[in-house]
Amino acid sequence: MEVNTSVSATEEPHVVSIDQGTSSSRVIVFSALTGNVVATHQIPVTPTYPASGWIELNANELYETTLSCLNECAKQIQSQGKDLTSIASLGVTNQRETTIAWDRVTGKPLAPAIVWSDARTADLVKKFTSMTPGQDVNAFQEKTGLPIHSYFSALKLCWLLENDAAVSEANRLGTLLVGTVDSWIIWRLTNGQSHVTDVTNASRTMLFNLHTLNWDPDLCRFFKIDPKILPKVVSSSEVVGEIQDPKCAMGSVKIAGILGDQQASLVGQTWPSSEGSTGSNQSFGPTVKVTYGTGAFMLWDIGNSPFFSKNGILTTVAFKMGPKAETHYALEGAVSFAGATINWLRNKLSLFSDYKELEALAREAYKNHREDMPDSCYLVPAFSGLFCPWWQETARATLAGLTADVDRSAFIYAALRSSVYQTYDVLRVATMAEGRSAAGGATLTKPREIVVDGGMANSVVLMQSLADILNMIVRRHNHSEMMTALGAAIAAALAVGLDPSGLLKLRQFPKTADPPPHYFTPSILPHARQVMLTGWHAAVERSLGWIDASFPEESHDSLLSLLHNINETKKKTTHEHKQHNVRHNEFVLSNGKLFLLLALAAGLGVLYGQHRMQ
Repeated sequence: MEVNTSVSATEEPHVVSIDQGTSSSRVIVFSALTGNVVATHQIPVTPTYPASGWIELNANELYETTLSCLNECAKQIQSQGKDLTSIASLGVTNQRETTIAWDRVTGKPLAPAIVWSDARTADLVKKFTSMTPGQDVNAFQEKTGLPIHSYFSALKLCWLLENDAAVSEANRLGTLLVGTVDSWIIWRLTNGQSHVTDVTNASRTMLFNLHTLNWDPDLCRFFKIDPKILPKVVSSSEVVGEIQDPKCAMGSVKIAGILGDQQASLVGQTWPSSEGSTGSNQSFGPTVKVTYGTGAFMLWDIGNSPFFSKNGILTTVAFKMGPKAETHYALEGAVSFAGATINWLRNKLSLFSDYKELEALAREAYKNHREDMPDSCYLVPAFSGLFCPWWQETARATLAGLTADVDRSAFIYAALRSSVYQTYDVLRVATMAEGRSAAGGATLTKPREIVVDGGMANSVVLMQSLADILNMIVRRHNHSEMMTALGAAIAAALAVGLDPSGLLKLRQFPKTADPPPHYFTPSILPHARQVMLTGWHAAVERSLGWIDASFPEESHDSLLSLLHNINETKKKTTHEHKQHNVRHNEFVLSNGKLFLLLALAAGLGVLYGQHRMQ
């Protein structure tokens, strides 16, 4: 169905956002003048787990649910007496890194979509790392901002080419196309006319050069990937095509914005403040956001020059709002399990029935938590390894520090707090760059506050725990769960000449209403914070290297090995204690001798003085 998308001066313009995520497809239609939500619809999608560490999605399901949401929103708009000609443009935001391969002739997916948190490519990580100079996982960091890791799309694509017969055959025949979720959805919506991705999604593939803003030929050769199968790279805000799928009720609507979900959230949370941070001597302060969805993601806008950290933090493209606009970069800390941990508690362990119950139980545990003690237990959600700053694919989930009085509320509290502690880790490592300069001369200064969004941001316990552990102010906007969609809408509005200031009104709390808490300050002492963090890092240490430890040689006796290690530790501790006592005794003895000498000298001095007086 085609509609005339030339919005008249008398019509209220609308902007559509597609928000395709790991757990659902959602479409939101915003008023470009007021930021109000005119229509919205959301449909869950179901990941599958065919093997340990594998996570897949049905590519057709991703598109069909998106299409259904678009059509439902079209009905809602029309039911309000509005015309679909009011739609000025459409933006797409999506789960990043998730990789899809399809046939350009048949239009059909050739394999399930490999999800961003899938860990099947661990062996490829070792293989490609061994092929680099110095066998360095950071060999390509200066080009890509990324380590060699299963998180990123290049290795997922390599795996498909090596292990999926349909993909390798299509590659041989020249009919293979690949892309992230944005590429797939746009290709389907345009009826195969536009095979594109934007700079933010491209920067998550490990094939993209942050300096040239295009596919890097050397990296493509290294990974043996033909650039012809890759989508064209465009900016985050430009018209890339029109909807031509005859099944879509929004036919002919301009597709004008593309942003990876975390970059879209950054735009939605901080625009237009981040727009002003483009000068060569600007100081980039509180432009840090954290999104709590399936995973947790910290993005710190560092301006228009990339900066590379050596401490496990990624460098990525933040946004490029137009073909001729400046490119903004960001430091990123990525955590694979945040909301997914909470879903695991509900779906697999049945520890709570709804999120109201979750919050009540977490609040109970928060009130019972003594400030001068570690948490009653710590959950390290390394279900498929740990991302930033550890990058440990052999880590596995660990529950540590339990005592007999740990109950359901403490377990749920530990799951919520795991996201807090992981946020601390990535932000702490990112702020190690404080005071250093990016290539363009911009000075990185420690943020005084962060803004938070995503579904989990509705938890007051999580927000207060964040303020306590991070020791900084935590803010959340109104409609925080819509910030990702808002970012895509801003990009789409800019591309067709609309002022996005009306859209930004979505972030404001109504002045006449009593808003929920949206400003959180630290409430614990520094010593208490350190005690809690020490417990967390002890738990993380126990989760590391689990896969390597779980599969020893056949002749290995794990019990005897453990007892031997314990005894050796005891011997070492006893030896160190004895050495300490020897050093202590020597110290006492030497100081005793010194005391005697001083006393003798003092006595002689007294006698000498008396002799002089005589």
